[in-house]
Amino acid sequence: MMFAMNRDISKILNFRSTINVLSLVLLALVTSFVFYLMLLNAWNDEQQLATRFFQQSFKASIDQYEYLPALLARDRQVKLTLENTEQRSIDLSERLKFVAQRAGASVVYLMNVSGEVIATSNHDQADSFLKQNYSFRPYFAKAIKQKKRQFYYAIGATTGIPGFFISEPVLDVVDNVLGVVVVKLDLSASEKSWQDAGQNVLVAAENNVIILSGQSRWRYKTIGDLPQNSLDEIQQQRQFKDADTSSLFQKTYEFIRFEGFSLTFWVIENNAYLVNSFPIPDTGWTLYYLEKNKRFVQSSLIFFIVVLTGLSLGYLYYRERQSKLRSRKQTEQAIVKMNESLEAQVESRTRDLRDAQAELVQQSKVAALGQMAATIVHELSQPLSAMNSSIGATQLKAKKDDWTGALTSIGRLGPLVEKMNNVIKLLKFFSYQDDDSNKVQALAPLIEQSLLLYKDKLKEKQISINMNKLEPSVFVKVNPLKLDMVIVNIIQNAIDAMANCDNPAISVAMESNKDQAIISIEDQGGGVNSRVMGQLFDPYFTTKEIGKGLGLGLSICHEIIQEYNGQIFAENTEHGARFNIVLPLAEAGPGQQEYE
Repeated sequence: MMFAMNRDISKILNFRSTINVLSLVLLALVTSFVFYLMLLNAWNDEQQLATRFFQQSFKASIDQYEYLPALLARDRQVKLTLENTEQRSIDLSERLKFVAQRAGASVVYLMNVSGEVIATSNHDQADSFLKQNYSFRPYFAKAIKQKKRQFYYAIGATTGIPGFFISEPVLDVVDNVLGVVVVKLDLSASEKSWQDAGQNVLVAAENNVIILSGQSRWRYKTIGDLPQNSLDEIQQQRQFKDADTSSLFQKTYEFIRFEGFSLTFWVIENNAYLVNSFPIPDTGWTLYYLEKNKRFVQSSLIFFIVVLTGLSLGYLYYRERQSKLRSRKQTEQAIVKMNESLEAQVESRTRDLRDAQAELVQQSKVAALGQMAATIVHELSQPLSAMNSSIGATQLKAKKDDWTGALTSIGRLGPLVEKMNNVIKLLKFFSYQDDDSNKVQALAPLIEQSLLLYKDKLKEKQISINMNKLEPSVFVKVNPLKLDMVIVNIIQNAIDAMANCDNPAISVAMESNKDQAIISIEDQGGGVNSRVMGQLFDPYFTTKEIGKGLGLGLSICHEIIQEYNGQIFAENTEHGARFNIVLPLAEAGPGQQEYE
């Protein structure tokens, strides 16, 4: 009878053990699934920015040629050639050849109202467009009918080389169409950069046919099955010749996370891809960015194994401890039992503290990672903006064929690239002490260097900079890059604040007293609302519109200045706001000269 009772107890214990094991597996599965959803959500949010960057850079590569056909359509020689083709065709073809070489276009050509090419930059090549008739192309027919610029992508009917076509109608004084100027561009450079980087980026035309892709085998596939009339139209226009225009994906899934936002998956070649998309303005095209779902599944599987292992070890430890406690309760006397009880309590408290500490460390790491990622975006956006201004200034000079000061604008790009590299290095080790990088510096040159990087942007925004005489012989012990981050951030905030100002101006001054240096940066942007003045340096607080600020800039500035035992504060003036930076003075080191 005793044997039977022990056997029943054993069965009950085994059943409970099985339930416990299944509970652990279920808990690990649920936790891993939540982790998987977090990965998808994080990638989706991250690629919103990455896809938008691809979209803007791709559009910029097209925009730089948009002016060319419009300029040629107004050219007197072009119109004379359309009126008297026989005498002027060769002369114009030579000129178009020169224009194509200088502009970097594949081919530039002129068609009459019948669609026949009467002058072309490739007139002396074996696959010349001269005398060819392209009236079947939409970029010709729509330019004639609508009398406005057209965009089109197709495989060349003569060369078999794909390209992007920009057409412009040539009009007489009463807006009658005399012909059409066309510029053909080769976009393979963008496509090759995607392929070299191994990125699953693709561009689909307005008819949902993929025209550019980081994976060459996806080119000319379609986003879903096209209706028959669309396929017939592609065939009539000979847009993609004999290319296979079947659907890229076999299946598609969409999961709604909340109203107005969802996760989209495509199943391509038996692999699921997470998809992000953005339209490309003025072209009717759409840019897509894809990532294999397998990447997220593998990460979640590893996470599941780690969690399950941790839970299993914890459970085995718990069972072992419970078994020992039960054994001791049967053999030891009352006082021993009391001691064991106290020991169990201490162990429980220790375990709770250890778990709490581990959780706190993990939360700190996640928070630090998030803040660092946001800081990188925030700090790199400023030199990128300055680079964009310098490039824009150079492009404007190129259009006007006025190269005065162009080398100066181009010369600023090198320091900006170096600054971006230094920012990345700095943020990588931002949480560590950097006393070795703190050097005694003359303050005036540091201020002027920071303002120099913004020279083009200030000129572009028509913002005058008033720099009072900076005191020489003022030295501080700082990291030059960190101080530059502070000054540039305040300058950028001043530019944003004066977006609607009639006569925007920024005043910069620097003075010193017995033991402090004071930098003042003042704008005319209307000042800071007194209700939020006390929150300016709080992390993630911003008065800018959603998507234009992360609320980390001034918080980071505050941390940097505090690191150097200084102060930073804001105050309102009659016309705007003034930011004051106070730093302790340092003695000039051996060999350092006064700044003049």
